[in-house]
Amino acid sequence: MVVAITSFSAMALLQAGLANSELGILLTVASLATVGLQFGLGRMADRGHSLIILQLLLWVTIFLMFTSVFLFIQNSYLTIGVHFLINVGVPSMIPLMSALAMTLTNQGKMVDFGVARGIGSLTFAIVSAGLGRLITTWGTSVLQVSLLVFLLLMFLTLLRLVRLLQLPRHPRLPRHPLGEGSEQVSEEGVRSSSVDFDRQRFAFLIFGLILLLIGHTMPGVYLFQLVVSLGGGSTEFGIVQSLTALFEIPAMFGFAWIAGRIFSGRLLRLASVGFALKSVLLVPISSIAGLYGLSALQLVGYGLFIPASVYYVNRVVPNDFRVRGQAIMSSTWTIGSMISTLAGGFLIDRLGMEGMLVTSAVLSVLGMIIAIPAAVPSVPAVSGGSGVSEV
Repeated sequence: MVVAITSFSAMALLQAGLANSELGILLTVASLATVGLQFGLGRMADRGHSLIILQLLLWVTIFLMFTSVFLFIQNSYLTIGVHFLINVGVPSMIPLMSALAMTLTNQGKMVDFGVARGIGSLTFAIVSAGLGRLITTWGTSVLQVSLLVFLLLMFLTLLRLVRLLQLPRHPRLPRHPLGEGSEQVSEEGVRSSSVDFDRQRFAFLIFGLILLLIGHTMPGVYLFQLVVSLGGGSTEFGIVQSLTALFEIPAMFGFAWIAGRIFSGRLLRLASVGFALKSVLLVPISSIAGLYGLSALQLVGYGLFIPASVYYVNRVVPNDFRVRGQAIMSSTWTIGSMISTLAGGFLIDRLGMEGMLVTSAVLSVLGMIIAIPAAVPSVPAVSGGSGVSEV
């Protein structure tokens, strides 16, 4: 819900008096700050346990609640400053939430990250559509109230989680595909302690994913311009957005079942192909109907990538680096979006829409070529174990 509100920040900042170029610079600086904050929070979280992660999330939420109050003061400088902090703080919470879900899973608690993430996508679509209509009627002042209300709901939810985790529990074996322990075998038939973490290979994977996500995100950032170039308008733009969200949900809802049969590294490889294929097929597209059809590739692209990347980090990254690993994986989106925003407009101005799409396709294919061999396809099966072997 809060992420949906931040997607309207650009509108509020433009109304506060920022020019398009200034907006681009502000969001770029916010993205850079987000990467640093994500890694810093991850470093602190790696020293503790699930309660430490929850406490960090609580403190960030409290800070954002406090700063959002200043949006009610009619001052353009305050509006710009608060939205800058929100665009840094909210994305910084995402890897912490992913790490929290995986930490609880590893402790044997029943957490279906794919379903939770799918509900998040569905909520994003609903809240975005609702806010769009409310803003049309009441103006951007709706954002101030909505942001504060949703942050309060997040705070209460996190507080409830803290109390639940502090209750004494009887230990139980993990029943989730990613359950881990010194002698616990997951349904993937592997023991996490048997994985040798290759930092160089992980770095190559991150680099490949950044290229992939630049290529994937650039047409998304300038999707409205693409729709217009194909003869559409705001209605068609809204339909594309809705279809995109709908197609990614099935993969997320079914991910726990999929992950019990196919290792997340292989799923990352498949998602890389999905991203690249969509970018390549966007180049010759000549109609709105074709754009609608390409939305289906979200099923094997974004829909697989989000949960697979979180599960992958949880399986191959050592315990003492796991939250930072989630932050680094999350930064691929942040860096990809930042570069896409800066480069996409320049490419459209210089080379036109087709030139931008060709550049996106080339970057996506290069990213796929790097990411596929860099993603670990499997981990060693436990000898004599009864788990399901890697597929």
